Amino acid sequence: MTLLKDEMTARLDAVGRIGMETIGLLEHFEDRLDDPALRRLVASHAAAQRRLLERTADLRRERGDLPQTADPERTHLDTAGAVVRAALLPGNASEHYVESLLDAADRVEEAIDDALSLEPPPEIRALLESFKRDNEDFRRVLRSRI
Repeated sequence: MTLLKDEMTARLDAVGRIGMETIGLLEHFEDRLDDPALRRLVASHAAAQRRLLERTADLRRERGDLPQTADPERTHLDTAGAVVRAALLPGNASEHYVESLLDAADRVEEAIDDALSLEPPPEIRALLESFKRDNEDFRRVLRSRI
């Protein structure tokens, strides 16, 4: 059996998949960060992103879509790579984690921009725009930490 997806469905699936993988990364890093304010930021961002992704998936289901799930193994691989880099490279480990989080946030932004470029339905557009604003705020704070 072959499932064909239209471009909007594929791009919304990418937002959901990359977003959930990033949330997994955030949750793994939360306990590894030395700075309590940064830990709170990461936890808060993960919770906000999860709510937005779940609401987007709910809206898609209401429209008859079947959102694709994230690959949990990808999160483990990304986390392991960041932990190894933080342990082996010179400098503060938290700075290496922040760099990994910035890379993940960049991937999220790219996926959101791709989905927004296809003019999604208004209610999904509003959620994606909220997701993008939250992600941009998170990136701005992370950049101030390195």
